[in-house]
Amino acid sequence: MILMAGIAYLHSFQTIMKIDVVTDTFAPDVNGVAMTLGRLTDGLRLRGHREHVIHT
Repeated sequence: MILMAGIAYLHSFQTIMKIDVVTDTFAPDVNGVAMTLGRLTDGLRLRGHREHVIHT
């Protein structure tokens, strides 16, 4: 792994992104937005990205 300008390169075709998600609703809230953001962040993690949820 090579770290350049805050982006870690695993392979020449794959980059790891650091993503902040800012929202006023997230799990354990039960509504469409919270559930969609939960699926989104799970998918990002599965692809190797680093995500951070800021819940206001």
